[in-house]
Amino acid sequence: MKNFIVLMSHDMSDTQKNDAYENLEVTKIIEAPPEIKKIWGNIDPISDLDIKNLDKVILWINEISNEQDYILVQGEFGATFY
Repeated sequence: MKNFIVLMSHDMSDTQKNDAYENLEVTKIIEAPPEIKKIWGNIDPISDLDIKNLDKVILWINEISNEQDYILVQGEFGATFY
């Protein structure tokens, strides 16, 4: 069973979801919960990264993901790289 984990500040479109199911053969799409989306969507691209908040995001990913899962990450470059 492969999941498609989504870390973006906005929701995926139905077209994107259908594409993931059809082409990646995932069984479940998991979008970030509201508190994680809030952290991810409020990263200031000009100031230093708040590692404490990013660690919460990474903890969420580690808790729900498996080695065979796909993860889509879209956001501020520094946070995405971290």
